[in-house]
Amino acid sequence: MKITVTVETLNQQFKFVCRAHKSASARSRLIDPYFYEKYCAPGKIPKGVHYELELKTEVWSHQYARHIHYYVTPKTHTHPDRTFVCWTGHIPDIKAARAVFRMWCLITTYTMIKGQDVAKIPGFPKAPSDIVAWMANEHHIKVLRER
Repeated sequence: MKITVTVETLNQQFKFVCRAHKSASARSRLIDPYFYEKYCAPGKIPKGVHYELELKTEVWSHQYARHIHYYVTPKTHTHPDRTFVCWTGHIPDIKAARAVFRMWCLITTYTMIKGQDVAKIPGFPKAPSDIVAWMANEHHIKVLRER
């Protein structure tokens, strides 16, 4: 399923597109197992139905790309050189996939404007709903449209 999010700042708009891929098991995932083994907390690798968000908007060439949270599958993997949202938590359904992508778009917009990884900013909220409010209230970054 294609998800499109347009983010608005005080003077710019950014459009992000991803394709949400549903997998029934770890064996059917598009992201290689190494990603989950390396980045997930012990015992927290998603099990069962899980969505992965493949980026269709090029963010990796941005001047602050090193602070943007994305992952490229290795050339040796079954699905090489595909770019995904870097998210280690379980995404069990399309509603959760939309929420994660929305949050990722807000965070990425902040990074593209400020050149900082928001996860390293003191006081950065952890809950997705808190992140949405924090971006809007503190930084005037909000979702304009979502399809």
